[in-house]
Amino acid sequence: MASDHVGFAGRARELDRLDELLSAAERGASRTALVTGEAGIGKSTLVERAAARALERGHRVLVGRCLPVQGIVYDAFVDALGGLAEELGVERLGELSGLPPGVLRAVVPEARPFVAGDPVDPVGPGAQARLFDGVGKLLRRLAEPAPVLVVVEDLHWAHPTTLALFCVLSQRLAGQRVTLIGTERQPGPALERHLAPLLSETSRGDHVDRLHLVGLSEHDVGIQLRGLVGEEPSRAVVRSVLARSEGNPLFVRELAVQDPGSPDEVPHRLRDLFETTLLSLPEETQHLVRLCAAAGRRVHHLLLCRAFGLAPHVVADRLRPAVRAQILVPDGDGVSYGFRHVLLAETAGDALLPGESQGVHARLAEALEGEPGLASTAPAAELAHHWGLAGEPDRALVWSVTAAEEADASHALDAALLHLDRAVELWDDVPDAARLVGRRRWQVLSWQGSMANLAGQNAKAIALMERAVEEHRADPEGTPAELGALYSRLTICLGTVVPHAEETLDASRRALELVPESPPSAVRAEALASAAHLHLRIDVRAARDLAREAAEVAGTVTARPLEARARTLLGMSLASLGDLEAGLASIDEAHELGVRHELHEEVARSAMYGSQILIRAGRLAEGAAVALEGVRCAREGGVFSKWGSGIAGNAASALFLSGRWDDAARQIVEVDGDTGGTAWLYTLHARLLGFRGLADEAARSLRLAREHHGEDDPHYPVVAASLALLVDDPDSAGKALSPWRQLVEVSHDATVNELCAVALRTAVDRAPRLPAEETRLLVDELLDAVRTRPTRALVHATAWGATARAEASRLVRGGPDAWLDATDAWRRVDGWWHARCYCLARLGEAHALAGRSGPAREALSEAVSIAEELGSPPLLELALGLARFHRLVLAGHSTPVHGPEALTVREREVLALITVGHTNRRIARDLGISEKTVSVHVSNVLRKLGVGSRTEAAGVAFREGLAADP
Repeated sequence: MASDHVGFAGRARELDRLDELLSAAERGASRTALVTGEAGIGKSTLVERAAARALERGHRVLVGRCLPVQGIVYDAFVDALGGLAEELGVERLGELSGLPPGVLRAVVPEARPFVAGDPVDPVGPGAQARLFDGVGKLLRRLAEPAPVLVVVEDLHWAHPTTLALFCVLSQRLAGQRVTLIGTERQPGPALERHLAPLLSETSRGDHVDRLHLVGLSEHDVGIQLRGLVGEEPSRAVVRSVLARSEGNPLFVRELAVQDPGSPDEVPHRLRDLFETTLLSLPEETQHLVRLCAAAGRRVHHLLLCRAFGLAPHVVADRLRPAVRAQILVPDGDGVSYGFRHVLLAETAGDALLPGESQGVHARLAEALEGEPGLASTAPAAELAHHWGLAGEPDRALVWSVTAAEEADASHALDAALLHLDRAVELWDDVPDAARLVGRRRWQVLSWQGSMANLAGQNAKAIALMERAVEEHRADPEGTPAELGALYSRLTICLGTVVPHAEETLDASRRALELVPESPPSAVRAEALASAAHLHLRIDVRAARDLAREAAEVAGTVTARPLEARARTLLGMSLASLGDLEAGLASIDEAHELGVRHELHEEVARSAMYGSQILIRAGRLAEGAAVALEGVRCAREGGVFSKWGSGIAGNAASALFLSGRWDDAARQIVEVDGDTGGTAWLYTLHARLLGFRGLADEAARSLRLAREHHGEDDPHYPVVAASLALLVDDPDSAGKALSPWRQLVEVSHDATVNELCAVALRTAVDRAPRLPAEETRLLVDELLDAVRTRPTRALVHATAWGATARAEASRLVRGGPDAWLDATDAWRRVDGWWHARCYCLARLGEAHALAGRSGPAREALSEAVSIAEELGSPPLLELALGLARFHRLVLAGHSTPVHGPEALTVREREVLALITVGHTNRRIARDLGISEKTVSVHVSNVLRKLGVGSRTEAAGVAFREGLAADP
């Protein structure tokens, strides 16, 4: 923690707020605080004061810092929990956390010191989640006798996995007796991307307080200067220091040290100030401080001794002036030093010449190889770092692979991937790389690809697996079984990305051909399960048989994750074939396996597919409940980046279809990982925004869906066309639906029937501008494509089929019967209020055209009521527009002045351009007005003519002689 060297002033409000958080923890209502601001603004000093108050109140205080070294994970938590192992003992920490030594060592290395070459426990999001669970449990148990304050400094340097642990603890410890305080620099664009999970957590959660520190006022700068120099400074000095420091307390301190009485002689740049401070030290102290900077922000006293051949008393004597000048601060562990501020470390480190720097890092690395316990946290990661800077690629490669194993053992996927990236980069620079690391490069690439896939980095995983396959083919010692295993892993990676379907099928076939059936193996079960997943859209019966065989093989070899995965896929295929209860039972078995064996990824998979089956079966409330619980489990289990978007999409879909649009919107959030579910989430968001009348926002969401390959999902063109129809643009709807014939071949019954219904509406709306024969042939073709005997697992398929036939009846004014059938079909389905509302509006129109004003008014009134309840301006305007057109007065909705005679000159000009099919943008260009103004004119035209669409407005214009016949 920072010492009182900077002085403390002007933070009373923030300190009082942190004091309130400590009080809340004592009541069992703890929260998280994030203290943000630029370097030197006083974050550490503020937090140190809060920690001192916590100690006074009897709280246990745990403090850790994140280090600016790539690939080191959980460093802050290792730091914070370090003293507990000595105080309570490793065995007691294991009891409190419920973690075995092999998992606990990620944050308490003493639990089982890492040794290169030791077998590594299976890695994955589930293992990481178990660690996160255990750390949360440990902190809760520690807080039983007295509240706990956990301080994590410098989150801007935190590895993504460390950030994830902080976020999870923030969620789980809210309302407990554990206060979390984190400090971070004010983020710029690059840092903002790094901190995205943390920033998202703070914006989403109501359990997080954000305290942003700004520069001190003139009054507070004066107080700080008085405390630093021991006398009242003149107003001129205070103003000069304020102007140059901009109220930054660290800058104020440095300026004060230089001589606050001579403000005009003070250097302008902070680096100049730090260099001046360093140059004031004895030469031998300057040199050793530069060596400390090369070692890192924190350095063990004995590491300096071992690396540079100095006796302990010599190191102490040489560093004493630096400690006295408050450049270095003795660490709380009694054996390490840390720089007072990172900018001091950077300034000292920059003073090393390039050749000198390489030699220093080499000596540090040699010392750490001899005594790994002198490392700050992860020895292998530090060794890889130092050997890399020492210009020794062979040793950097070896330690990068070891660091990946170390991160793997700590269940830190991202860190393992970072070290493997570095290893592959170094490979070509090391002549005998395979012998040194004990692996061929294709094996490292496969490992790297698996890590990328688990981390949700699909595109990277695919590229790595393809490289591994290519390199294995060139390996004369490679076996067919090894190649089959690589193809199986490639299939898994490709299977999450829809555009690679043909390539994925080929990889799957190759895996099944190459991996032998006997003896049974986990690789064979994996290949079968991947093939089953691929066949769900192609051949459901084949998918069922493959999934059943995969479950049997996985069960035989006790590969529980694969068995759970196969049972989920079996359930999905059974439900798709109409055996709904058997399908749900199989998914329940998968869920139970996942829970029993703490397989968080399989719990998430079962939630995604189980909720999808329930939603398709029309059991929306059950589907929403399963999906919402799945979202919670995915977040807590550390697998949200891979599965969260898909499950959140199912939850949002069920809520949207149930008419709970506000709840649906809350589920649609930015998610980590480029997963297939992300595109569906954006597509669903576009649909919701469109029905809310937010056309621009809907278009933006559709664009995001396209960027995530959403166009390859059959739902995408349906939604894109529906949104175009909502803004009365049937031509754009027609373009969106142009691939409908191909989509019909690969979609299930409900999607096909919805696709046909939307396409038929589009065809009828475009009919006035197309040759009659062309429209008739298209309508007949679409009607033939409607599935008339859908499986009972897709209850809304029947309703969409009825809607499709009703849309076709509009072409020949077939009367209300078809719309009565469609409306009745939707009444038999739970939810789907937007579809029911639309059909009621069309039913009212059909009754009005048949001269039945009573039934027309009744249907339109119900449509208006649903649209108002949903909060859907487009549906409301459709129903009210049809009522106006047919001169029907609905209760609570007066009929405004209407008719061609009510149009202004400008509105007539706009109507004339509407009749020739111009868009708002084209009209704006032709008339020299803004697109927004055109939108207002179009709305007025529709209102005054009493119509609900541009197509109907054009019909009135032709009928009333306001435009020439086409």
